[in-house]
Amino acid sequence: MSQNITNPIENNNPFPKIIFEDAQNLDEFEMWDMRNRGYCNYATVLLQNNLKYKVYFYAPVRLAQELEEGGASFIAEVGLIVVPEVALEYMQAAVNKLEKQGFFNHFIPC
Repeated sequence: MSQNITNPIENNNPFPKIIFEDAQNLDEFEMWDMRNRGYCNYATVLLQNNLKYKVYFYAPVRLAQELEEGGASFIAEVGLIVVPEVALEYMQAAVNKLEKQGFFNHFIPC
């Protein structure tokens, strides 16, 4: 039986928080599937000031596949964050560091 992952918005984790659009269905299988797909396109970052930003997490391997298979010569997405592996620990570490660097100040909140 898969265990439900706690919705980060309901956690006592410090900001910034990653919110998944369908957190009720974010269980161990979905986390495994997200890691294997190499991307997550249904996440939002919530900052302490209550501003939210849509983000897209990709693994480098998946980006390479998109370029090769999609026939595109580039990939551009506002809020694109490339992590070594699309796993919660890498995603959260990236968001924490990016928030400290002021990354989200350059975008319009959703």
